[in-house]
Amino acid sequence: MLKKLLSLLFEKLEDEKDNDSKSKSGNANFFVNEVLEVRFRKPNYISSKSIIGYYDKYVIEKENNTGAPSTELKNYISQYLGFENFQDFEIKNTIELREPKKRNGLQ
Repeated sequence: MLKKLLSLLFEKLEDEKDNDSKSKSGNANFFVNEVLEVRFRKPNYISSKSIIGYYDKYVIEKENNTGAPSTELKNYISQYLGFENFQDFEIKNTIELREPKKRNGLQ
């Protein structure tokens, strides 16, 4: 579920109109400086380097020494994506995975 959470995070960051840099590093900086520090009022909460480490480990599946993101960080990311918290994100995305996809009106 972390792969999906972080993938959606970076997708949304790329779509931010105020985000001038669409690179991985630019997206991480925008998340730390604008989302966490300004919107959530969490200055110095985490470094953009750590956000990149999580992305590399869980999305790109690149081996590194980054641990797992804290529950609090997962909640902030989930809220930024429009969910109540990470548990809400997991429940709604688990339901989505279980529902059969309809093709041309057929199941």
